[in-house]
This record gives sequence, structure tokens and C-alpha cells, in this order.
Amino acid sequence: MRNVFYLLVINLIVNPVSAQDLINPYIPYTANNHPSMVSIGNPLYVQTDQAPYILFHNQTYYNGEYEISMEENYWYNFINNTLPVNQCSSSGVLNFSFRLALVSFPFVNECAYTNNACSQTPVRELTMPNELSGHFTYNVADSGWYYNSNPTILMNSSGMVKFASCGYSGGQSGGGSPVANTLVTSCYHGSQLNTPYRRAIPHSVIKHTVYAHCDYPPNENNIIGQFSFYYDNSRGRMRYYPFFATNAVQAGPENYDVIFYPMLIKNQNEIDLPSQTLYLGYDESVYDNHIVISDGGINYFKHSEINPTSACVSNPSFAVPVEIGSLFNVWTPNAVNPSFYYPCYSYISAPLRSAEGNYLAGYEKNQQNQIVTKPGIRHSYFIDQNTDLNIINPTEKEIYNPSEATITASNFVFPQDYTFKTIRGVYPSEAEALASRILENGCDANTDLREVPVKTDLTTENTTDAINFPLSALPATQHLYASRYYLENNSKLTVQNCVRLFDCTFDVKQGATLQFDDYPAHYGKEDHSFDRTNTRFKIQTLGGAVLRNYNDVQYLQNGDITQTLPLHYKAIREIYAGSNVDPDQDIPKQDYVAQSGSNITLQAGEVIYLKEGFHAMSGSNVYITPTSPGGSAGPCNLPMAARMAGNRQQQQPSKNVALLGLGIYPNPASTVIKLHNNFMPLKAASVVIIDVYGRMVYEQTNFNSMLHTPDFSHKPSGMYMAKVTHHGTTETLKFMVQH
Repeated sequence: MRNVFYLLVINLIVNPVSAQDLINPYIPYTANNHPSMVSIGNPLYVQTDQAPYILFHNQTYYNGEYEISMEENYWYNFINNTLPVNQCSSSGVLNFSFRLALVSFPFVNECAYTNNACSQTPVRELTMPNELSGHFTYNVADSGWYYNSNPTILMNSSGMVKFASCGYSGGQSGGGSPVANTLVTSCYHGSQLNTPYRRAIPHSVIKHTVYAHCDYPPNENNIIGQFSFYYDNSRGRMRYYPFFATNAVQAGPENYDVIFYPMLIKNQNEIDLPSQTLYLGYDESVYDNHIVISDGGINYFKHSEINPTSACVSNPSFAVPVEIGSLFNVWTPNAVNPSFYYPCYSYISAPLRSAEGNYLAGYEKNQQNQIVTKPGIRHSYFIDQNTDLNIINPTEKEIYNPSEATITASNFVFPQDYTFKTIRGVYPSEAEALASRILENGCDANTDLREVPVKTDLTTENTTDAINFPLSALPATQHLYASRYYLENNSKLTVQNCVRLFDCTFDVKQGATLQFDDYPAHYGKEDHSFDRTNTRFKIQTLGGAVLRNYNDVQYLQNGDITQTLPLHYKAIREIYAGSNVDPDQDIPKQDYVAQSGSNITLQAGEVIYLKEGFHAMSGSNVYITPTSPGGSAGPCNLPMAARMAGNRQQQQPSKNVALLGLGIYPNPASTVIKLHNNFMPLKAASVVIIDVYGRMVYEQTNFNSMLHTPDFSHKPSGMYMAKVTHHGTTETLKFMVQH
């Protein structure tokens, strides 16, 4: 085994668009349609745009279940020093570490911790850590869930761990240093997670980050480069992991060992640099602008973002690479030290592979030398606990939708400012990114194409189930998005303000509630069937309650309301309730019925229409109040909003122009209020607030909503008026305080 590898040094933090590959690892491959690989010397090149690789390692099985190997990396052999085995350190050379992070829901099989109980069940059901039962306790310091006193923690985010043998994330011995990475579902092969050297990983979407360090030991202070890749273990063949047909027997390592070989791939169709640019030096315009990929790909690695000067004391300078020859397979440094940079227009390819590394995970060769799927049992995923998602990926605030999940939790929340999106299979083209760079997706014209939430190229896994998918006769591309949430009876999902929803479908069944706290204050356009051009999610009303609060108009149709929790529908202008009122033609034309015991309030600013097909049964509590709830969307704390806020301030009229987008949030209020202009931060010459008796209760000159938040916690309930003066114009807003 080789003991050294070569890593880039780049100051670019890889953005969320890394959640894809050159191939789609999630589609079902067959014997006659399976990825293949060609080796052209060193490094390995893509044979065609859509051809991934098969590696022929013939390595021994890894006893660490879920591992990363760097030996197929583009720069593996470029280090001149031979690093010591199991040390990854030497004077003046790099060493490496990695970190794993949960970026979806913490799906776990509790039987993994209970004396081989996994082997006693014929099914594979994954749920959320049950903290209420005392089984799991979340430990903030360790960033994970402990199961009773079990020494193995269910990981949320791992600490920084060095590679073993200078290239593997877990030793082949299965323990020792560093710890082995183990998907919690590996316990379906008959053992349990009761050893302290095992890191238990939720069977979910995982972000993998590899770091290069300039001295030893690796820590947060000596990082000089990094790259990330994502993998959704709830999709494709990994939904059948480990790969054997029964839980009642032991399985060999070929059935539960998997490994990543992240590669740096350069498309061979790339237009080469002209010969006159082959010189020792650094030309940003050449690297960033001259080269294009024939298939219209995005430049994920721009040399303008590379800092040619390293912070390392031992290696104070790293050269910019120079191309020699027609391909990027030969590089020379511009200094004594080697160069650690990616070439432009290159891609990270890191599909999950089998234990030997030969095939994609979940595939093998049969006796006829054909590639076939390994056996397995399909997992089911349940969101059954009211887990606080604010502990998941709190810095990036991004959560990836699983392939599908059944929600039975009583009060589950998608928290404010979080993004929920579905992973892509392959890298998007530049044209696809440009098409998705729109306001509805939280983007403006200046948004980096690498940060645009491009539509997924995946489709839902279940399009033929007549019970869960009553509209399956329609093409899947029209209304069934790649990720699905099934809201069951007595469940509730609340989508808070400023949430971004991409590429998912909500099936709201009888007795379930889907509530948007402030429908306009989110990104990701809903599919209403009549306008699918830029839609990103779909709501299928299957008898449950859907509250699009503070939308201009609400439509109540195809509802059989049995839940007793209070349902408060709030519309800015109108509410329509009946059997055929929703313009979305995908919604079945069925009655809206408030059954006995239900508690429903309809509140609109202008009018409420009770049409044919609306029924309030005996014993129901239905309140009709055509008074304005006074709500409006509040400012969303998103990168797009921050960028646009500056633009809007610059475009503010100089005099005597009304602030047409002026608003107050929340309304009614009980504590602080936020003033905004078109949902963006408001700056004004002054703000004066008076009560119904004309008494001034608040005054602020040079008002800035980012700094000033009037507090009405101790003010009496009632009507108030805010007078906002700016550029010679005064606007008056009414709002309510309600305790």
C-alpha cells in the first residue's frame, strides 16, 4: 500500500454545490448499463462526460465499514517525502485530517444498542433519537447523542481526525487510532455498537471534509486547504445497506464495508490554454476566463480565489501551477516547494464504492461476469420525534431532504433561515444554474453560480403507489419531486419564516397539519400546476390541513379535518372554502369538512367565501372573522437579502417618494417589532410611535431596523400608529399589540 498522497492547498471553502458527482450514483444500474472506467496513465481521466469509474484494487476488505481513501487522488504521488506509516507527519511536509458532519435528519436504528436486537426483526426501520424515553441524550460538547450509558455516541458532527497510514480514514484493523467510521445500520449484520473505537454515523446525508495541514498535529489553526463532498445514504443502493437479504444471520465485510475514493477529474473535452500562456507566473484572467468546458460546465475552482502565499512557517510559499503539454497531467512549481492547486474547471468525483473499491456500493459481479445488485432490505425512515433541527449544521443552516420520510411527530419544525434541499446526482451545467438564479430561489444577478440551488435531476423513488400517490397518472416530472414527506394522522409540521424549500413534496393526509408561519416569507416557489416553470416544491392535500398563513389568498379544499388542535387560517385579503375553489388542478375536487371536535378560525382582511362543499359538522367549532390579521412577511436573514438590501438602499429615491413596501412584523405583536421596506432592512430619518390617545410611546432619529427594535413587552394591548419619515415623506402604519 502506498503511504503518501498529494493534496491541494486552496483557500476556497467548498460551497453546497459539491453535492453531486460526474455520474449519478443514485440511479438503478443494470448488467448492461453500469459505470465503467478507463485509466490513462496517472491521473485517471473521464472517458466521456457521463462515464464514471470502476476501480480494480483487489484490496483486502476494510474493517471500518464507512471509510475514505485518498490513494486515487489526483495529487497522491506528488510529495517527494515518504511519510511515516501511521504518523502522517514529517518535517516540512503536509499532513491530513477529515471531519464528518450530519446535514440531514439523525436517522438511527435503536436496536443497534440493544444486544443484537437488530437481527431479530425482519424489517429495517430508522427513526429519530428518542430523548423523551431516556434512550438517547444529546451532548452538546460531544456533538452527538448517547444511548443510555453506551460508550458509542451517535454522531452529529465529528471532531477533526487524522488519517491513518497517510491515506485512510480508519485503520484496517478496525480500531485503535483513528476511530473507525460505522453507519449505525451496520448493526443489521448482527453485532452492536458497544465499542468505544466505533464512531456511529446516522444513516442519512453526510458531509465529508478533508483538510491539509502544514504542521503536526493537525488542528484548526494550521489548515491550509480543504475540499468537501456530500453523499445521501438514503438513496440508491445505500437504502439497502448492509447488502444482505435477512437480518437474522451474520454478514461478511463485503456486505457492509464501503469506501470513498475522492478523485480530482478534469474533463478531457476542455479547451486547452493557448501556447503563449505557458509561462511561469500567475494570470488570473487566463485561469478564470479563458478556459471553457465544451459541455457548458461551471468553473468550481477559480485560481483567482487561491492565495499563492501559504501561512505555513515551514513552507512559506507555494507556487501557482503552470501547464506543460496539452493536458493538465504535468505540473511544475514556480518555487522550491511543490504546487498544491486544483486546475480550473475540474470536478470532485467521490461516489461510494464496495469494500474492494471495484464497483459502486451495492453492486457486484455474478458468475456470468455481469454487474448486478447485491441483495438487501429496503429501509423506511420516520420523523417521529420533535427534534430541534437548530443543532443540525448550525453554521451553514442547510439540511438535505432524504429520499422520503414519514412524519408522525406531533410538532416538528423547519426552523427559521434554514434551507431544505434535495441532493443532485450530477453536476449542473452553467445554463441550468443561470435558469435557477432567480428571486424565488433566494438569488439575484450577482449570486455566484456555484451557490445557486439548481433543480435536482433526481425523481421520486415511488411514483406508482396508488395510496400515497393518487395523482401518479401525471408525469413524475410535473408534480412529484425527488424527496417526499408523508404527514400522517395527528402529525404537525411547521415551516417558520425565511425557510427555503427545494425539490420536495408534502403529502398531507387526514388528521395531519402543514403550517407555514408566514407563507410569503420563504423561498422556493410552490407548484400550483398552472405555473410549473420555476416551482420547487409541491403540496398534495390528501384530507389534512394546509395553512398558508399571511398569503394574499387561501384556498381550503379537499379537507377532512379531524384534529382537535386549533387551526388558525390567516389571509391578507381572501379565503375561499369549498369543494372546487383551488386553482391548482392537481388538488382533488372534494369537500372541505370540519368534523366534530375540530377547532377552526378563518381570518381574512377583506372577505371570506364559504362555497358549495364547505361543511361545519355538529360539534365542530368554526369561527369566521373578516378582520385583518395584520400580518406580513418579515425580513429574511439570507445572503441574497443582505446583498439586495444594499442595492435597495442605493436606489432609494432622494425626496418625496412614498415607501410603498413599508411594513411591520409581527402584527399583532407581544414583544419587539421589526419595521421593514419590501421585507428588507429599513433606514429612516425618524420613527415615532403613538397610542390611540395620541401619546408618544417611542421615538428614534436615524432609525435603522438592524439596530433598533421597539419593545412593547410592557405596553398595554391595543392599537398603535408608527410614523416613518424619510426623504421628506411621512408614512403611517397601524399595528396591534396583543398580550
